[in-house]
Amino acid sequence: MTEHWIEDVIRKAYKDGDFNNLPGQGKPLPKDEAAHLPEELRMAYRVLKNSGFTPEKDALQQELTSLNDLMRSATDPDKQEELQGEINKRLLQWNRLLSERKEMTNSGVFKKYEQKARVQITEHSTNKKRT
Repeated sequence: MTEHWIEDVIRKAYKDGDFNNLPGQGKPLPKDEAAHLPEELRMAYRVLKNSGFTPEKDALQQELTSLNDLMRSATDPDKQEELQGEINKRLLQWNRLLSERKEMTNSGVFKKYEQKARVQITEHSTNKKRT
């Protein structure tokens, strides 16, 4: 009997009406977000999604890694400045993405820094176009 104790608990709760008037009772279940994936990949998709992985975050991480690698190997000051501007843009995208998803950003002062960085990036882009 101990093997099926959870089934006994569920049966008793059902009999006692503990499952009556639950939110969503009688309504269809929400559509499965992973329905478009092959069945053998759905669980992995859910695990990645629940852990915070998204293709957009992954792409930004890859871009930041590549830009940082290029920055380390760059010797021309103009190229370094250009790459730093691109890195700053990607970091802003990264922090905005995390903020939208209510995740911790990589900077506690992101909101204050964001406006200042936007102004600098805009000024930098405008100055580059003039030259």
